[in-house]
Amino acid sequence: MGEALQNHPGDREFPVRPRWRHRAMVAKARKQTGRRRDRAAAWIIMAIAIVAFFAVLLISILAPYDVRQHFGNGIQAVWRCFLVAIVVWFVLTFITSLRDIGLPVREQRRYRERTGARELPARRLQQLALTSFGDFHEGWWPASLAPYGARVELGGEYLQDATRSPFVTIPLPPVTFLRRELDEAYKIASGRDGQAFAVDLLGPKSVSWQFLALSRSAEGEARLTRLSSLLGTDPWAGSNLLDRRADRPPKLLWSMDVKNAVTAVRGAYAAGLLSEDDAWASIDLVSDVAFTLFDSWDDYFDNLRAAYALVYDELKKVQDFDAGRRELFASN
Repeated sequence: MGEALQNHPGDREFPVRPRWRHRAMVAKARKQTGRRRDRAAAWIIMAIAIVAFFAVLLISILAPYDVRQHFGNGIQAVWRCFLVAIVVWFVLTFITSLRDIGLPVREQRRYRERTGARELPARRLQQLALTSFGDFHEGWWPASLAPYGARVELGGEYLQDATRSPFVTIPLPPVTFLRRELDEAYKIASGRDGQAFAVDLLGPKSVSWQFLALSRSAEGEARLTRLSSLLGTDPWAGSNLLDRRADRPPKLLWSMDVKNAVTAVRGAYAAGLLSEDDAWASIDLVSDVAFTLFDSWDDYFDNLRAAYALVYDELKKVQDFDAGRRELFASN
């Protein structure tokens, strides 16, 4: 199989490959991280430019008259030699900067090598694809347990927040920041919390159970009608989510619950709260719900669309979802 390179973090193009625009992106990353280009290369280029200046200056003095006359005399000759040196410096600097086009690829290879990353089997990739809509929107990695560069995968000194990333194009969020974000978003402060959160999303805390309770309330009929209107022309689209099939329970809005659970588990892993084995075990549990209920990826994303319509109750959110879905499918 081919090399398992993913997108550049924050990018929506898969997989990462050398691109002309990476020059500007890398330059911005260097500025943000306070890193300069390889100083050895910079000094070599400067030395070559200085040598070029004196070489041309000697030519302007010692060369035959028909050559020297092109340089002029005195200050004029020195100025023209200086311009030649500037051109040499600029050309060499530009050529060196072209290496930045492929820097994201080289750094992702280095990351995979340092973390011992291995290519995931098809089953694991299918499980991670359950969060592909959110991954695509955020520019996260879609084909690894960690959704972005993770300090816990590098280990050692990089577990310390003060140790900066060894990569220019792969930021490493501080572990303390990731844990604070998890606690604020999901009330996950430990590995046990992460596992419990995934299980809870299959129970009363799920969007699906809340949807079921809403459908049985006094405003249930009105909300189902509103949901159907947001989804399109089928007046029974909302009610169909409550239908039980002979061999399967109702779909409700389990796609969003599964997506949220897998996203939270991946975040807990990246924050060092869950081991790789425990994270996959939790993902195995919740992903079985999706693979049991939905017949295809279109079926899954249609259900996720309905979940967005119910939760946000805005036509704009549904339209944004449709646009994001088209972009996601076009990127593969």
